[in-house]
Amino acid sequence: MVFAGSEKKLRWVPRSLLLNKLGLPKSVRRAYLAANADITGLGNARVGGRLLTDRMFRTALLKVVADRGSAPTWLYRFSWPSGHFGFAEHCLDVPFFFDCLDGPAMEPLAGPNPPQELADEVHGAAVAFIADGDPGWPRHLGPAGIARVYDVPTRDVSDAYASVRPLLRAT
Repeated sequence: MVFAGSEKKLRWVPRSLLLNKLGLPKSVRRAYLAANADITGLGNARVGGRLLTDRMFRTALLKVVADRGSAPTWLYRFSWPSGHFGFAEHCLDVPFFFDCLDGPAMEPLAGPNPPQELADEVHGAAVAFIADGDPGWPRHLGPAGIARVYDVPTRDVSDAYASVRPLLRAT
């Protein structure tokens, strides 16, 4: 997490100041916090980390998807909370994608005993997509299309990136 080790210090920073410094326009602040209510009570470090992740990765993803035209598109969101960090940090999906949970760096990243069944699902979908051009869930159609949310349990969710949508209005 980008703010690891700063949780205690950041709790004293007014949230509005933090969000302003991280580039969240005041015009979308209320909508963004409402869309991310699952973490707003977890402290400024988590809120700031989510905002940076959303701005760096998820908004770009949604812009690419919006510009794809008629190209077949599937989205997924890896949401399994690491046993080490308690949330799905950036790149946690990679060892699941390649089904290499037995690697030496896994425990510091994911904690002990990451779920093999989740790796089987993620890796299986990757192989299916490479082999057949279809990962096994519905295509993402329209702004609120279906995305596979990898967690325990895995599920298909309409508008799985709704928590990011307020940021698109700010760009």
